[in-house]
Amino acid sequence: MHLGESFAQIETLFAADVKVAAIPFLKQVAGDIADKSNVKAYNSQLEAAYRSPGIAIVAIASDGRLEPGSETSPILDLWNTFMISITENPKTNETGLTAFEYTRRIMRLVHAQSIDARGARVDFKLDPGSAYSLEPATLKAGVVTYFVNLLVRTTEDTGAIDPS
Repeated sequence: MHLGESFAQIETLFAADVKVAAIPFLKQVAGDIADKSNVKAYNSQLEAAYRSPGIAIVAIASDGRLEPGSETSPILDLWNTFMISITENPKTNETGLTAFEYTRRIMRLVHAQSIDARGARVDFKLDPGSAYSLEPATLKAGVVTYFVNLLVRTTEDTGAIDPS
């Protein structure tokens, strides 16, 4: 899988849980957030999700690190961090599950996939440094947001680099 396929692969992984697959899934690259036109469209999608069903999953590609030892390889081997936020308006949530319960379900999906892939290349895993966290500032705004830090491994054969 290469980096451009990551959002689709995350969405496919989440589709394994019917409850997770049923809520809106918004995708964003961290660099695009600075563009005001992107922010307006994103905010519109998030506001619509807050109205109904009252909860959404937001995936933001935030950074990537080279796999140790791959610096001299023609294979671009990256561990990419995706901040997956599960953001809920408790007053309008129609799903019957809280943001924390969705957080737990997503972590179980990711962990189950990494166990199935033992011995093979692992494409998804929870960040061992910070698997999930609560964003306390959102509580003042009347919403609840949990973050799951998902690491996605991507590889891409760069071959010979074209000098032109």
